[in-house]
Amino acid sequence: MAVIYRIKDWDQHYECSDTKKVKSFSRYVPVPNRMDGSGFAQLMNHPNGVAHYGAWITLVIVASKCETRGVLAHKNGEGFDTETLSLMTRVPVKILDELLPRLLSKKIDWMEVVDEQGNCVTDPNASERIRIHPNVSESNLLEEKRGEEIRGEENTPPKSPKGDAWKDLIPESLRDCQETIGEWIAYKAERGKAYKPRGLKGLVTQLTEWGPQRTAAAIRHSIASNYDGVFEPRAGPGSRQTSGFFDGISDFVSGGGNG
Repeated sequence: MAVIYRIKDWDQHYECSDTKKVKSFSRYVPVPNRMDGSGFAQLMNHPNGVAHYGAWITLVIVASKCETRGVLAHKNGEGFDTETLSLMTRVPVKILDELLPRLLSKKIDWMEVVDEQGNCVTDPNASERIRIHPNVSESNLLEEKRGEEIRGEENTPPKSPKGDAWKDLIPESLRDCQETIGEWIAYKAERGKAYKPRGLKGLVTQLTEWGPQRTAAAIRHSIASNYDGVFEPRAGPGSRQTSGFFDGISDFVSGGGNG
């Protein structure tokens, strides 16, 4: 069963006299407009901070329409996994996988994990111990930790990949785009985020699934867009099946907050 997430202090921050009068699901949710709190500062203090904030607002909207307002769960009480949340909000799974452990951390502390009875899970390591989605690898959590270590160290010279050791991990199926992969690894090093062994293995696994043509196109697109991760180009106009408010959010967060 998926983890059950609950937005902390929902009644204090996301309800008002008007919403409490409505017996059925409210058509809107009030959102605090303070931007001087430590939680907001910590959320934005990340390479994808703007995208994470946009994704957070979509989670608040989803929570406002759930059976128990503030609890991200189906009517039967089963919690939403990140794939389901992505389908509902059009926010990429990768952004949600980055965001949820941050919201559970003590530094931000905007969300908590609860059991089926609604009791808070107090394990201080819950944000790292719980597998958010079957596709989330351990490297995601390691990269998040590494991100916290290097923030604030902008004056530190960027680290470069150690020689060509990464080439040993490239399978035969990706040999045709090995040079392009090398460009991505050098790009990450210039941003002060050189890959460690586990993170590099996770990258190669993803690129192998895409194949050489999709990999080359995704890397060129991501470097040109100044992305922190490898994203495939979106399809052209007319190919999308959705429209409206959530499409705008999707465009916003898919670009890492670059609009």
